[in-house]
Amino acid sequence: MPLYVTLAVCALALVCLGAAIAAIAIGKHVFTKTTTHSTVAMGQPVRDGNFMFTADKMKCGIHQIGTPDDYQTPTGQFCIVSMKITNVGKEPAIYADSIQKAFNPNGNRYTADTPAGYYANSDPLVFLNEINPGNHITVQIVYDIPNGASIDKLELHENPYTKGAIVRMPH
Repeated sequence: MPLYVTLAVCALALVCLGAAIAAIAIGKHVFTKTTTHSTVAMGQPVRDGNFMFTADKMKCGIHQIGTPDDYQTPTGQFCIVSMKITNVGKEPAIYADSIQKAFNPNGNRYTADTPAGYYANSDPLVFLNEINPGNHITVQIVYDIPNGASIDKLELHENPYTKGAIVRMPH
């Protein structure tokens, strides 16, 4: 085989090897899941995905939600978090309270009580309804937590696949 063919084959092999190494390095960077969350204090906006969340107020120790004729009672106590959610993205997104998590100071996780949320929100269409870009909703997220327990932080998500954003709650 002539020398120039051998050199050309070696050069091509080196280029392919370099491209493969670059692809692996770029792939690791692109597909590495970030595990850090943005963290803010209550009252400050925080973004996750297409949503900007602002938790304005939290009230715990509630033992009934609804009217005297039609109400929900908690197993322990209800904690209600008032929140504004703005779609700051470029496409519609759906809000779901079931993916908004609360944690006590020991790290115990609580999920939202959706049926109680229907009673706490005057418009039940805030649940599983598309929010168009630029629009916002105000919701009451209801958690049923044990009596004597408290909520230390919220982990808020635009959808189940986003990393979430943390809101530290006052004690």
